[in-house]
Amino acid sequence: MQSSSAMLNTELPVQQPTKRPRRPILLVSQAEAEEHLKTKTSPWSVGKAECFDALVRKYEFRRYKDAAKFVQDLVEIVQELKHHPVITLTFHEVAVTTYTHEGYTPAEGGEEILGSGISARDFSLAERAESAYLNLLSSLQAK
Repeated sequence: MQSSSAMLNTELPVQQPTKRPRRPILLVSQAEAEEHLKTKTSPWSVGKAECFDALVRKYEFRRYKDAAKFVQDLVEIVQELKHHPVITLTFHEVAVTTYTHEGYTPAEGGEEILGSGISARDFSLAERAESAYLNLLSSLQAK
């Protein structure tokens, strides 16, 4: 019988990337993000995720199963947008935090400073989440 170390295959095949990495996405400043939210009268706000600017929002529900249904709706949206926020489900609340991991800010001389923060993708996700929330509330009130 072979020893367990002899059974291990130490030579794993190197996996080549199937796609080129995406180009970083233009980030907006905190002031630009706040102004955008103000003009849309959005219930979202600018907060922090780790040390990065992010869009944040808490949704309240009367029942846990309604909050869970909203999370299911969010999953459909984020899969379609290919932009995955942090979603926290508690008994009567769903908290959503979204920011762009692969972003850049323009710098002098045409250079780009790579980093994380808020981009148009986050605003798109926030708008879609709001729509899903309002649709869910309408359907719950109709029952």
